[in-house]
Amino acid sequence: MTNDEILDDAELFLARTSLRLIGPLPGECLVCYLARMLGEWGCQGPRFIDHYRDTVAPRATALRERLSRMGACCCDCEVFLNVYELRREPPPIGGIERILMDFDEDLDPDEFGDEFGDEPTSWGGERPPCQGVRRGSTQPCTNWQRQYRARYW
Repeated sequence: MTNDEILDDAELFLARTSLRLIGPLPGECLVCYLARMLGEWGCQGPRFIDHYRDTVAPRATALRERLSRMGACCCDCEVFLNVYELRREPPPIGGIERILMDFDEDLDPDEFGDEFGDEPTSWGGERPPCQGVRRGSTQPCTNWQRQYRARYW
């Protein structure tokens, strides 16, 4: 094996490993991806917003400008400080969960509401799994809601 082949193999290995470490999961929404990355790596400017856009939604060229208008102008963590927060109640049950509830009459629907805890924005407990979005979307899944900010004091 020549030195060039070794370098090519090493570069390929590093590229694949980095995608596994910081790559979005299939169907993962932007906000769940940011929450996961910030929990693992911390805030490093708009690095993860740009990476999500480049890998999942390359046609969303105005993503940073849209987030900036919403209040996240400079870095990834501002998405949680100014733009989105976890819903205080779980999203409506749909899809397979609703079908399972129809079959199991003993299933208590309140069991689905306790997984968020009293203060979901404290991140004290585990974050619910991403509800998923279509490929190419930069919208949040149903776990998230816009933060209310009064415009005038």
